[in-house]
Amino acid sequence: MPKSYLGVDLGATSIKIVELQDEGGRPRLLTYGYTEQPPVPQGELTDDPAKTADLIKQICAKAKTTSRLAVAALPVASVFSSIINVPTALKKDLASAVSWEAKKVIPLSLEEMVLDWKAIEGEIANFEAEKEKKFVRVLLTAAAKSLVKKYLDIFKTSGLNLLSLETEAFALIRSLVGIDKSTILIVDIGAASTNIFIVDNGLPVLNRSIDLGGATFTKNISVNLGISLEEAEQLKYDVGLSFRQGEGIPRSIETSLALLINEIRYCINIFQSQEEMRAKRIEKIILTGGGAVLSGLSEYLGEKLAVRAYVGDPWARVIYPEELKPVLEEIGPKFAIAIGLAMREIE
Repeated sequence: MPKSYLGVDLGATSIKIVELQDEGGRPRLLTYGYTEQPPVPQGELTDDPAKTADLIKQICAKAKTTSRLAVAALPVASVFSSIINVPTALKKDLASAVSWEAKKVIPLSLEEMVLDWKAIEGEIANFEAEKEKKFVRVLLTAAAKSLVKKYLDIFKTSGLNLLSLETEAFALIRSLVGIDKSTILIVDIGAASTNIFIVDNGLPVLNRSIDLGGATFTKNISVNLGISLEEAEQLKYDVGLSFRQGEGIPRSIETSLALLINEIRYCINIFQSQEEMRAKRIEKIILTGGGAVLSGLSEYLGEKLAVRAYVGDPWARVIYPEELKPVLEEIGPKFAIAIGLAMREIE
């Protein structure tokens, strides 16, 4: 019997779960489920581990999942991530060298953190010091042990076997980028925040999280047009930036969009200011997350940033029944992280 895996995306106000089966190295969709919760004042859904575990149980029961093997991701804003130059090319010395260099860049004591790192294949650069030394570029990630323990407790209480915790960036690369080695910018617009990632050669080389999400657009439309949040949410998806008569909706979210564009430009400038990245150019922008389906947003960003932008399809490498295509296309942007997580043990 082929194994299947659960990708569990714990968002600030929602939980998305996808079950994919390994079919000869290709993922096949078995089932999916999700829940949306009211915003938690001054916090996130996972701040109540017992409630989160119970919601996971409810989703699994309703979606009739069969696997207990799960992969989850830590929130971008809670994970330290950086590419560091480690002064050794000897594989046997690399682990201790990474720990030594990590102490210089991580703001907390390493005793309080869980470290993970990956040497960037083929990336050995020469630097001048007292004499020429070889450096290995390493992608370093670190998360607080307390945060990791909280996730472990949530999954233990929910009855699932947590196989792995990774960053959202790797899940999105898996579901939206695949084997594409070009330089790509991913914009993940959630309900409360937006995460911006720059991916080069299949690796996340820069990320930034901002407190601006789909709920911000909805609230601005509601206030400016004097309508309820429910009506504003519907208008956002039905009309969005294509609204022309009176320009009411575009004006109402213009400030938020300007902030988003400025943040994207800031990320691009930081990326291109790095010595080894100066010749690189962003080749495409992939939008994802619930806020990505704002009508006309991809065209608007593409025009402002002079780069091709489009909403990514996380189901592109997944086998699924043809009759589900319309509904899966509609919910796809919300499920990109969960899909990428479930793919981890298959690809």
